[in-house]
Amino acid sequence: MVEQMSRPRLLCIAFLTLALTSLYNHAHSMASSPPPQPPNSLTVNEGRIDPLGFHDPTPVFSWKLQDDRSGAHQTAYQIQAFKKDASKNLLLWDSGKVQSDQSVYVEYKGPTLKSRENISWKVRYWDQFNEASNWSNSSVIEMGLLEKSDWKASWIHQDPSDFKAGNNGNPAVYLRKTFNIKSIPESARLYLTAKGVVDFRINGQPVSGDAFIPGWTNYNQRIDVYTYDVTSLLVQGENILAASIADGWYAGTISDRFYGKYPELLAQLEIRTKEGKVSQRIVTDDSWSYTIQGPITLADIYHGEDYDARKEIVDWDTSSSAGKDLFSPVKTAPLDTGVKLSPKPFRNVRSIESLPSKSFHHTDEETLVYDVGQNMAGWIHIKVPGKEGQKITIRMAEMLNDDGTLYRDSYRTARSMATYIPKQDGTVDYTQTFTFFGFRYVEISGYDSTEEPQLSWVTGEVLHTDFPRTGTFQSSNSKLNQLYQNIVWGQKGNFLDIPTDCPQRDERWGWTGDAQVFAPTALFNFDSHAFLASYLDTMRSEMGEDGSIPSVVPKAHLDIFGNSAGWGDAAFIMPWELYVRTGDISVLKEFYPMMVRHFDYYDRKAIDGLVDEPKSFADWLQPKRYGTETVGWDERSGETSTYLIASSYYGLGASILQKSAAILGKPEDSDRFSAAYSKTSESIKSKFFDENGRVIEGTETQTAYLLPLAFDLLDPKFSQKVAARLSERIERDQNRLNTGFLGTSVLISTLEKYGLLDQAVSILFSDRYPSWFYSIDQGATTIWERWNSYSKEDGFGDASMNSFNHYAYGAVGSFLFERIAGIAPTERSPGYKQVVIQPILNDLIPLKSANATLDSRYGEIESSWERTLEGWIVTVVIPPNSSGKIKIPTKPTSISKITGELLFTSTDYGSEANATAGTYKFLVAENAIEPQVENRRTN
Repeated sequence: MVEQMSRPRLLCIAFLTLALTSLYNHAHSMASSPPPQPPNSLTVNEGRIDPLGFHDPTPVFSWKLQDDRSGAHQTAYQIQAFKKDASKNLLLWDSGKVQSDQSVYVEYKGPTLKSRENISWKVRYWDQFNEASNWSNSSVIEMGLLEKSDWKASWIHQDPSDFKAGNNGNPAVYLRKTFNIKSIPESARLYLTAKGVVDFRINGQPVSGDAFIPGWTNYNQRIDVYTYDVTSLLVQGENILAASIADGWYAGTISDRFYGKYPELLAQLEIRTKEGKVSQRIVTDDSWSYTIQGPITLADIYHGEDYDARKEIVDWDTSSSAGKDLFSPVKTAPLDTGVKLSPKPFRNVRSIESLPSKSFHHTDEETLVYDVGQNMAGWIHIKVPGKEGQKITIRMAEMLNDDGTLYRDSYRTARSMATYIPKQDGTVDYTQTFTFFGFRYVEISGYDSTEEPQLSWVTGEVLHTDFPRTGTFQSSNSKLNQLYQNIVWGQKGNFLDIPTDCPQRDERWGWTGDAQVFAPTALFNFDSHAFLASYLDTMRSEMGEDGSIPSVVPKAHLDIFGNSAGWGDAAFIMPWELYVRTGDISVLKEFYPMMVRHFDYYDRKAIDGLVDEPKSFADWLQPKRYGTETVGWDERSGETSTYLIASSYYGLGASILQKSAAILGKPEDSDRFSAAYSKTSESIKSKFFDENGRVIEGTETQTAYLLPLAFDLLDPKFSQKVAARLSERIERDQNRLNTGFLGTSVLISTLEKYGLLDQAVSILFSDRYPSWFYSIDQGATTIWERWNSYSKEDGFGDASMNSFNHYAYGAVGSFLFERIAGIAPTERSPGYKQVVIQPILNDLIPLKSANATLDSRYGEIESSWERTLEGWIVTVVIPPNSSGKIKIPTKPTSISKITGELLFTSTDYGSEANATAGTYKFLVAENAIEPQVENRRTN
């Protein structure tokens, strides 16, 4: 008799059978399904794609996963690198299968790469089911010239006796060289740089669309070199290399000829065999000739460009006999001792987009003013009727006077204009080469006024460093959207090879304070990683022996602008921001010594944890409080104590360096900086505040409260007292901001951080002076230098300091991403390996919706929300191989799923859920969120 099984036992067997069947079916399904898609978006170092003329002999690799499955992530990878040898690819390095989820900044561990070396690399990965993807397409790296011994060329320049320093600039120098080749080469590379700026052509054809080669560095220590594939430009037989060079940043009025009196050229053309060997080398040497009798009779960054078409040397760059009598032998100079010739480490400046004119009007019978509709930096392309010998004058301005004429007072001494003299009647088609302008309005005079004016006569050519756009922001509020666009255009107008303060007047310098406050926003808008890292390299080269950092980098002749608290501190703030927002630890490794040296500059001056920088820019351009006058060593420096400002930045430096040292495995350093941080925190509390948190040392300003709060220099309990006093100070300031460059950068985020959301919203969305919306109501299309640079009621502000394209106040852009839309990085998993999604969902925010996207190294992140009758509908996208921490200020029971699986748990803040890669949508119920959220802590 068969024993009858019990019901529990039967159920157990049934469940076991079902589980085994499920596992079998899953395994069978996985075995029969195609492998994961191969990775794509292969880059090296700071996001370079297939770089030509690369600078780093030990690169790092990054890639993205093409996988839209929920929870998609990498568990292992394999990289192979190959060296090109004739028609073969020889394996140079194989990582083997590495068990790791790392897909960004993976170190190359093969043989150190050498000058000219050409390698390809590919990658595959294993997914969460241990399934291997197919191999990616190959990406390539070609090294530039890494050693000075690679150079066989000499610097060449005009005869010094030809040089006559003009007040507004000098003529361009035209240089050329004729040579022959027996047959069309397999490949050819041009290595090109200049002291000044250069436009280079081969057989009359430009070698690239790049502008202002080689850019602005500390020319006494580093000059960047560009590499070009010019194979297609060479012909069998006679070839002509032709270059025009101008003063640029090197010898122009912008640097007061600090680096040199006149421009110089360095070029090396290498023709290679199929095996990659150099078969012929043409270099800059004494066989070149030059003339200054060309059509560009003046070229200067401040003062513009003059072009006389009557002086054009027809075919000068295609025929060796053209203008032969005008050319003389060049003078040569050896390579400079101690100056590094380094392959350009980031993307070049280019004309990125064209802005056609929106309208035009007459100011008199023979003068037209065009409006391109947007304050911008770049060139002016004219296509106008001209008359032989009659000078066409092109002037520009950011704003118009009431009578429709150009307002140019704010350009100060910059001539900022271009002229063109036609050699015959007919259409003049002209764009500048060796200058750029900051403008919205263009005035044209001297054209053939018998012709009917056309809207198409004037176009704005937008110039900036050619970095990819990474971030977008949109909301239901048109002014907030305009603010964001103004921020973006401010970055476009000022990220032209270096981060400048403004693009139009007799300044355009690399102010470090502007750069550091704006860096987080810059890294949202564009892939500014390599751009800012290069700027830090120049900053390091300008550091004083005592660890001080000049307020302007490159400093050129500007020794008067020494270290200033909040400015020089870019030396430790910017490397940290780059690390947190990109995840690139090499930035910390590279610049850690600079960070420490700059901290030590303060540390040697510190007394009881406090320091002062009395000759400081302080809270630059703080607006005057109603009924009072601003005070300080300069009236523009605001009222906040320089003692408090310097001590706060010293404390911030200690905090950053403590964390950096810990990350880099330097425990003794970490302990040292931790102790310094603690001492400064104690001293700031006792020196500057009373027991109720009120400022007692120096003037009580918003910034005096903001900096210690923003930098976490006070204990949590006391911070609440200080925040309350800040709130009172703002109330006494009529709930208006009263901050300059330093305070404004942390104003809104700090108010919200300490539970003062109502005041943060009131200020951010205010249209009263001073505010962001106020300038928008006055017509701003960029961020202005002053809150009242212009008003419809009072007209223009002080012309001596009145730029209409000045990005520093655009630092608020990071708040739009991090808190309005809700995308923020974390220090523990930097570079968006883990992203915090934490939008402000609150009735105090006067928005119906907000959306932001960010193309991270892992893929696109999205956070958006929409206000409905039922509540807030939130949508989140986490890219593959990344994760998210979603924070919502309400109880888990108030959150209901629409799509995607999330498990919310209760926290002090409200609710929190961990999210793997995927798309999620959920509803946060109406009336579930309190109007105020106290003590918010993001990470």
